[in-house]
Amino acid sequence: MDSTFTKERLDRDVANLQWSEIFCDRMVEALTVSQSDHKALLLDLRQQNFVYKKKRRVFRFEAKWTRDEERVSVVERAWMRAEIDQNPGRNIQGKLNSCEGGLIRWSKSREKEAALILKQKTERLKREQENEGPHNGELIRKLQEEMGSLLEQEDLKWRQRAKKTWYQLGDKNTKFFHSYATHRRKKNLIKEIKTLKVEW
Repeated sequence: MDSTFTKERLDRDVANLQWSEIFCDRMVEALTVSQSDHKALLLDLRQQNFVYKKKRRVFRFEAKWTRDEERVSVVERAWMRAEIDQNPGRNIQGKLNSCEGGLIRWSKSREKEAALILKQKTERLKREQENEGPHNGELIRKLQEEMGSLLEQEDLKWRQRAKKTWYQLGDKNTKFFHSYATHRRKKNLIKEIKTLKVEW
């Protein structure tokens, strides 16, 4: 008799993106069975009363910042603005902290500005396309290019968060990567811990 023992997950649940967004607090539990290799799956759609403790996010350089030339001046100003410390180590750390704060504040401001500009350009493009003709063809193309640039930055943001390294530039599916990044956060959440006495 073969002495090897292999465990493999045979039973899985499948849902599309729309359903997952509606039932975002769902839980799936594999029930215990006695005479089968398959386990029944119990789907719980009730609202879960978990307490989410907000923690400070780890600072990461955003890939989309490389598309904005202003980032250089933001870092330079933050570096020079940092308080000088006699200790070289603390001095460097202080400057890095200043750059981190400067980039975060600048990024939030740029995101709000970009969202407003995108909304305005979308409305403008809609009006122009309703009366499209030889007189405004060039303007329509220009608006489309400008909107494409703004959407590309948003797309790049969610690609980085999703950490899908196989994703190639040019494939645009921001909604998928937003969903994937959200799923990663939920998957990394620890809801319960079992003790040595098998107590939750």
